[in-house]
Amino acid sequence: NPESGWAEVTASLRAVIQAAIDNGVVYVPGTVSKLLFGTNGDCRGVEVNGSQTFEASKTVLAAGGMRPKILADSAPQRSELQVKGCIQGVAVVTGVLTLTHKQVDKFKDIPVFIHRAGVTHGETYPPTGDNVLKFCRDISFANSYQHPSTGKSISTPPEDENHQENQSYAPQILKDEIALVMKGILGREAEGL
Repeated sequence: NPESGWAEVTASLRAVIQAAIDNGVVYVPGTVSKLLFGTNGDCRGVEVNGSQTFEASKTVLAAGGMRPKILADSAPQRSELQVKGCIQGVAVVTGVLTLTHKQVDKFKDIPVFIHRAGVTHGETYPPTGDNVLKFCRDISFANSYQHPSTGKSISTPPEDENHQENQSYAPQILKDEIALVMKGILGREAEGL
């Protein structure tokens, strides 16, 4: 399809952030720990990195798979804010490889490739401008557990070896899923990656 394509999300988000900064937004990178609520129950801002707070007249919670945990940590007593099973944080496994210049030359002209045969349900994309080759396993995974404050089952990204939730951490079983896609799509060309 000549109308289809893909976009590099990292570069797109960087451009959006820079446009916001250019228009007067103060950009503060960090991880939202919880939402802050006023005495009337309305959200009045966020806590970032477990300590720093920012107040706002409007707060947009665009936290992806971390939304159930942020809500449960922020107001465990407010059942109307909890996800309650209507939303489950799931993800597909995405793997990235930083290629050498020689490998980039080898793979620079590969198309977006979506494979749905046999056990290889996944896709790959051409290398990005910073030499990253991306693979995606098209099977949803969930990491569910019982939240200690609400007692409800929620799903969030997995924890790393230090028991920190980390969207970049992948247990071996998920790495094996990406290896399956790499080998299924690239065949022998995947050797050595």
